[in-house]
Amino acid sequence: GSGMVGATVGLVGWVAGELAARDVHLPGPTVLAGGESGTFAGVLGVPRLVCSLALLLIVVAGLWRWRAAGRTTHSWQWNWPTLGVALGAVTIAGWVLAKIGGSGFGPSTVGASASVAAGAPNWWLIAFLAGIIGGGFLAARTSGGWSLRGESPVRNAWLAVGGFLLGAGGWIAGGCNLGHGLSGTAQLNVSSWVAVAAMAAGVGITMAVTRMAGAGRSGHAADVHPG
Repeated sequence: GSGMVGATVGLVGWVAGELAARDVHLPGPTVLAGGESGTFAGVLGVPRLVCSLALLLIVVAGLWRWRAAGRTTHSWQWNWPTLGVALGAVTIAGWVLAKIGGSGFGPSTVGASASVAAGAPNWWLIAFLAGIIGGGFLAARTSGGWSLRGESPVRNAWLAVGGFLLGAGGWIAGGCNLGHGLSGTAQLNVSSWVAVAAMAAGVGITMAVTRMAGAGRSGHAADVHPG
């Protein structure tokens, strides 16, 4: 949506990953049932409002620390309070509209390509995916962040691999960063908070490995070319 042509490579990889994981069945029992019993309130046996306030304090504290640590942003990017409120409003609107339309839809992209491959397109998911691209384009164009750009062959290869892992992981986890991170965590689902924590850990580990690899290459180059 913001002009990154290489993102289409990642999307193709994502579709392939989701389709490849359709027949994956993980062994083991179901730890938590669905519905209210799978939320923090249900597991702990306390009112939902108490859990909501406690988790809100934890999230606010984490965001405050993240903000204090500093983060490079562009002038055209929204600040996190504005973005958070907007995402919350859009998520709630999605639930309401889906309920009116008689659907149990939640904001997620997982299952869109699988439904098409099965011959029963889930138009809610497909429309949501198309809306993300269209909304990204509109936001980028109006804020000055849009630029048409390609990627190097190596970068495209990484996008394809990363997209594949994203599609497969989202299917196996039963949701992506949107389904779990926006919808599931807001409903206090324990599984969604576990999934989001795993995503954050995966990003952190990958960044650390990438930086170590970059530092190693720099050091090697410095040894070869001391000048």
